[in-house]
Formats: sequence, structure tokens, C-alpha cells
Amino acid sequence: MKKIRVAFIFHKNNIFLTGNHFDNTYYNFFIKALKRNQNLEIVNILTDDIFDCSSLIGKFDIILLWENSPFGMPKELIGIRNVEIPVICKVGDPVRAKKSKSLHEKWNISCYFHFFHEDFF
Repeated sequence: MKKIRVAFIFHKNNIFLTGNHFDNTYYNFFIKALKRNQNLEIVNILTDDIFDCSSLIGKFDIILLWENSPFGMPKELIGIRNVEIPVICKVGDPVRAKKSKSLHEKWNISCYFHFFHEDFF
């Protein structure tokens, strides 16, 4: 069976994904648990403030974003609208919802997930 190739994009200074934060829920999910899924091939892409997504073309089936807000993400994802790869994203904290909405189209997000109830969406 062919594995789904996942490019997991997040900023290198994202404290929640270091394993050194007091709350390691997201670290355990994104960094540890996803890699245990035998159907997925996860590649962690740690970025600076700017990331050129054209380097992902032909290498990945899905782009996974840490969050749909500026927190823990690069400030700019160059070309993400042009790579023609589905973008899946964890929903950010509801307190940042207004900023997050503006990134939906900018980052070409196809679908979201989180443990929040669907009414939050």
C-alpha cells in the first residue's frame, strides 16, 4: 500500500512543538503519534519566517499546517495557493478567530480538524 506523503509545516520557534513546553499535547500528537500511523509518511518542515512552498511540488500528497493563525507559523507561505496540494490545518485558538479567518483563502486551506465541537466552526 502506498503511504500518504505529508509535509507538516510549522515555524522552528513554535514552543508547543519542541517537547519542552509544560503542555505537550500538540507535541505528542504532531511529532510522536502521527509518525506511528503506518499509512502516513510525515516530513516535519521547520521554517523561518518565510517558506517557499514550490519546493513541495511533486514530493507530497498533503500539506499539514500546525494552525490557521500567525502563532507558530511562518509569516509567509510563498506559493501555497499554486502548489495544487490539499492543505489540512488544525484550527487555532478561538481567541484568534478573526485573524485566522483571513488566512483561510491566503493559505488555500481545504479542511480543518481539532477537538473543538463543530459548532465552533
